[in-house]
Amino acid sequence: MLDTRQIHPLSDFLRNHKAHVARLKETGTPEVLTVNGRAEVVVQDAEAYQALLDRLRHVETVAAIQEGMASAERGELKSAAQVLAEIQARYGLHGDNVARATQGIFKQYADRVRTAEELRTEAEEAIAADVRERSL
Repeated sequence: MLDTRQIHPLSDFLRNHKAHVARLKETGTPEVLTVNGRAEVVVQDAEAYQALLDRLRHVETVAAIQEGMASAERGELKSAAQVLAEIQARYGLHGDNVARATQGIFKQYADRVRTAEELRTEAEEAIAADVRERSL
C-alpha cells in the first residue's frame, strides 16, 4: 500500500529531485507524483523495483505450481505419448525419425520429472520462506 505522505506534485519533484531521489533510495518505497492534483505517475528506486519484480515472479511461479498440482489431483495429466501425438498432429510431423528424436528428448528429461508431492513440498517451502521474509 502506498504511503499517503509520499504523494507529491510533479513540480515539487522536478524542483527538489535530489532530495526525492535520496529518499527513494533510502526507504525503497515509491512516491506518487501528481499533475493538477491527480495521481499521474509512480517513481521508485531501481533496486526496490527489481525486488518487487522478483517477488512477483516468485508468486506467479508458486501459483503456477499450485495450479499444476491441482490439475494433477483432478486427473488432468497427459502421458508423454499423448503429448507427442498432439505435437505431431498440430505441426504435421510424421515418420520414424521424428518419433525417435522426440522419444530421445523425453528420455533425456525423464530424470528431471518430479512428482506432484515433490512440487507441493517445494511450493509450501517457497510460500513459508516468503511469509518469513515478509514478517522480518
